[in-house]
Amino acid sequence: LKRFSLLPQGGLSFESAGADHKNSVRQDYTGGEAVYATAGINMYYKRLALGMNINQPVYQHLGGQNVQAFTAASAALTFLF
Repeated sequence: LKRFSLLPQGGLSFESAGADHKNSVRQDYTGGEAVYATAGINMYYKRLALGMNINQPVYQHLGGQNVQAFTAASAALTFLF
């Protein structure tokens, strides 16, 4: 039984958010869409999984083009049961 394995991953993700409203008035610099290129790796050892990925914006229209998304990284440690 193999105890250690690697699983690379890549793809695109899409996010969309509606504009915020306060007292029925649309708030400036809110809402929009973005597409991110995603690359990462999941590492498995016995019942533990460690995942790391990076997201790079490839398209964005956020807050009426007044808000900018930057590269983001994330990590997760998971216990499988």
